[in-house]
Amino acid sequence: MSLQIIRKLAQSIDYQTLYNRAKELGTIKLFKNDTDLSQAQMVFLSYLHLYSTLYQDLHSAQDEILTEAVLEDWVRTEAYLVYRKHKNTKKTNNKVKSLVNNDGAIVFKRPPKK
Repeated sequence: MSLQIIRKLAQSIDYQTLYNRAKELGTIKLFKNDTDLSQAQMVFLSYLHLYSTLYQDLHSAQDEILTEAVLEDWVRTEAYLVYRKHKNTKKTNNKVKSLVNNDGAIVFKRPPKK
């Protein structure tokens, strides 16, 4: 089965709904087999999770760059994922840098008083 077909299936509203209900309820089976998943099933599950996360981000309006048009084109989706990874890495690096002073020593800060 082609990777593009698996992506399209994972992106579809029907499978997204089924995936989200299976996560919530736990009683819905996506596959007949519960164990020993094939490579195609593993790829399908990873794309289901990826698109579920992207749709949640889209509906929460967390990032103005993510739009329906981005999700419709797999190349633009991949570009957005690279952008998001870089943005998150940059935030993490800034947090780490703020904990280290000029001498390279870790600075311990007390929580703000209420």
